[in-house]
Amino acid sequence: MDRKLTAEGRSRFHCKAGGSASARRGVAANAGESLTLRRGSRRTSALGGSISSVWLNDASTVGVGASGGIVGLFAAVIVGSIRFRSTPIASSLQMGAIQILVPSLLPIFNSARDGQTIDYAGHFGGAVTGAALSLLLLTFWPRERPTPRYDRVAIAFSAAFVIIAAGALWPIINARHFYLTDPIANYFGGRYQQAITGFDTEANLNGTRAPYARVWRYFAQTRVGDPKALDDLRAAADTADKTAWPYPIYRLFLGELKPVEMVFKAADSNQICEAIFYSGEWYLFSGATEEARRRFRGALLSCPSTFIEHEAAGYELAKLKAK
Repeated sequence: MDRKLTAEGRSRFHCKAGGSASARRGVAANAGESLTLRRGSRRTSALGGSISSVWLNDASTVGVGASGGIVGLFAAVIVGSIRFRSTPIASSLQMGAIQILVPSLLPIFNSARDGQTIDYAGHFGGAVTGAALSLLLLTFWPRERPTPRYDRVAIAFSAAFVIIAAGALWPIINARHFYLTDPIANYFGGRYQQAITGFDTEANLNGTRAPYARVWRYFAQTRVGDPKALDDLRAAADTADKTAWPYPIYRLFLGELKPVEMVFKAADSNQICEAIFYSGEWYLFSGATEEARRRFRGALLSCPSTFIEHEAAGYELAKLKAK
């Protein structure tokens, strides 16, 4: 399934506070002492924004970014300013936050239909979560205390969030590394030189995928117009087991077999599905795109989902559809 990637908007907030210096110092002191609680509110708002994004958006939409937490912080500022309503800075905080919140929340009901690139559902969830947390903070903040209660709990919560967030980065880093080093991903991403390097590495491992890696290296070399592509394929064929699969695939691209003849060399359903796919590649390189499309559709239907040919058939069909 194709997934649409939407990036949450970024906002800048600038506020000029009036009032006496003593009032500003008093508010700033309280704000500074409760900074950890507000950071916790922002982080929980980010979580609320993510939940809202998943819940309200289409299933094919993926939201990324931190603006749900940022919008939640501004919503928390508006609610939290009730605590300082008798000070001159309260109205300035409220007006500044409202100027950010209004454009961040208004388009929520039509963003998915219009195909915009801002995740307003994430903004909405972040704002609701931030406002709710700020209201909860005020509920447990006695009027006689200069700072909120449970500041140690907030510190512990923030520390736990940092640890969890750091742990969440590990699979992302691994996925990025896999994407950058996976030769198939590089091949269908048009990064043919990187793909050649990756297929070379797989071929030199001499595992069960090595014979296929040499065929794919030939594909990538052909894409970049490498004059040694056919010679390298012929050299790889000379070292392959001529009595076993996938040697007929080599013979197809060396011009020794026709696609139908190669299919007859397949001994089981798995080899047949591979023969269908590589016949599609042969037709694609020959310029017969419609015939190639039929073969790729057949491979997508017949190859197990764990086979590289199943994944590659999907890639090829997507590329042909985009042309």
